[in-house]
Amino acid sequence: MRKSRLAIVSFILSLLLTFIPSYSILGMVIVYGTFNLPFGYGFINIELLTFGFAILAIVLGIIALIKIKRNNLEGKWLAVTGIVVSVILIVVAMIVFVSGMSYGIATP
Repeated sequence: MRKSRLAIVSFILSLLLTFIPSYSILGMVIVYGTFNLPFGYGFINIELLTFGFAILAIVLGIIALIKIKRNNLEGKWLAVTGIVVSVILIVVAMIVFVSGMSYGIATP
């Protein structure tokens, strides 16, 4: 049986998203010596990037689940994992963004 390509893309995209914020935050600490960025523009871009790609992974995962059921394909766990990881990342991104705004990191 064939695996759903959309499920694979959703899964890989959600896994890649787990590394974007952590490397970016590590880079901020290394370059600036602290979590604070001047003006906070990089922080906002990181959060928007995480948000956008997480929503894309969720949409692709949902479409993959529909196609898996309709065409009798494999890869259901890939699509579900992609959706779950992306939802968790959106929640974490919201928490980090709101806490960053409260500390003045995410404000221009």
